Amino acid sequence: MFFIIGFVLVSASVVGGYAAAGGHLEILWQPLEFVIIFGAMFGGFIIASPKQVLGGVGKALGGTLLKGPSYTKAHYLELIGCLYAVFRVAKSKGDLALESHVEKPEDSTLFANFPKSHDLYMGTNINPFLEETDLALLVESRTPWYPPSNTPKNAEIVAIGINPLKSHMVYQVMNADHYLEGDVAATLRLLTEALRRLGIDATKMSERRARWRAKHEEWCEGLRAAEDNSVDRDVITVPLLMKTLRDVMPAETSYVDETIVHSGAIRDHAMWDDSLSFFRAPSGLGQGLGYALGVKLAMPERNVVMTIGDGTFMYNPVVPAIAFADEHELPLLIIVANNAKYAAMQHTHDQFYPAGTSITTNDYYGVTIKGPKYEEAASMVGGYGKLVRNPADLEPALREALRSIQAGKTAILNVNMPDKGAPR
Repeated sequence: MFFIIGFVLVSASVVGGYAAAGGHLEILWQPLEFVIIFGAMFGGFIIASPKQVLGGVGKALGGTLLKGPSYTKAHYLELIGCLYAVFRVAKSKGDLALESHVEKPEDSTLFANFPKSHDLYMGTNINPFLEETDLALLVESRTPWYPPSNTPKNAEIVAIGINPLKSHMVYQVMNADHYLEGDVAATLRLLTEALRRLGIDATKMSERRARWRAKHEEWCEGLRAAEDNSVDRDVITVPLLMKTLRDVMPAETSYVDETIVHSGAIRDHAMWDDSLSFFRAPSGLGQGLGYALGVKLAMPERNVVMTIGDGTFMYNPVVPAIAFADEHELPLLIIVANNAKYAAMQHTHDQFYPAGTSITTNDYYGVTIKGPKYEEAASMVGGYGKLVRNPADLEPALREALRSIQAGKTAILNVNMPDKGAPR
């Protein structure tokens, strides 16, 4: 409606003003001029474009004219949000900082938030699907398998990317059978078109989609069951922590994670449907608090929760970060997942030496942490700090911590979580 009103207003103003100034309207009517301009334009486009581009343009125009635009307001809002995140990283860290996000989008904080409500979302753990995988598409992936030998044994592996061979890396761990080098979006479109030309069995596709929808619901049910069971345990676990956070924190909350052994479970139980809900601190311990401050600076209207291990917490510049947060009014809710150890090191001991001395004597050098009272760091800036040992104390502590950050003061909860976790 507004388009029509605007069009009429512009036309009336231009034509009316021209006529009022004594202009002759018949001069404006030059149909052959339109033939020359548009004919030359379309002819040049046909000459310069390959057949596949012409076909794509024809299909796009036909689909838009007959069915209307395929993109909704939600698509554009999501795109704008993604572009904002990309430009923010480029401005603050330089263009080269975008490389890791493009090279490994599955671990990128910019692109990783595939909506969990989607019926094809199966979590972040690929291991349950390795045996039945018959085709794996590695889209701009850098290190898809961990360890490198953990690949789908019965699958054709196809690496797609601008530089799928990763010549800048000393070790090649893609283990791909085919490498498709070129623009990723164009490659994916061409592959899709090729599949359609081969013919797609709509019935089989529908059956397969129904199967994975059921798998998705089964995955969701497993998370719900773990959270329900966690309520009855006498220790605080990741399912209980994340469930309680969802119950207490407002919907517009962003989570930043720099845990190690708890990271997989945190990503599973942290629910999101928008691209600004969850961020994973970059590789290299000690960056999490600064990263969380950046998220809060970029989105001051959102509450920011930082989940971090006790070992990782000591890698971070805690005092400068908390002082900066207070000076610039960027309060964080910091949750220290405290299992009193470098559990990742213990897992490595157990994995490589299953019958070794560490296991037989329960003596792990460099693993146990007799840490300080992490929660008391918040008192330096007048924030809220609390040691939380019992599950019953978790929700009240979180509510008090929320009131603290809403008042502009950083809060730190030192949460006793004895479970050694399971790194992925």
